[in-house]
Amino acid sequence: MLQFLRTGSRAALPTQQLTRGLLGNQRVLGAAGFIAGFRRVGTRHKELVEVFLGALGRGKYSAARHTLLSTAPMTLGDNDAFDLAELAERLRGAGTSKIISAGH
Repeated sequence: MLQFLRTGSRAALPTQQLTRGLLGNQRVLGAAGFIAGFRRVGTRHKELVEVFLGALGRGKYSAARHTLLSTAPMTLGDNDAFDLAELAERLRGAGTSKIISAGH
């Protein structure tokens, strides 16, 4: 995306062609979903995820639990129920060096 913006008016024709293809393949709702992925997660939310993962990695189950809504469902894959204790066990001793986020 940034390459197109940096190129200026020379990017107009390729942009038009790509837009036409996106709308043709994904329709309006699919294209809107694709574009929504360009929205970045806010710093506050990213930091919350860092706190959550850090707490689990250090074995601080209760600190991790406080970052979640009590009604937040957790699944492994699409449908398999997964609870926080299982996730904490899997992540014990884990750490992060950089968290990459995308979308909203």
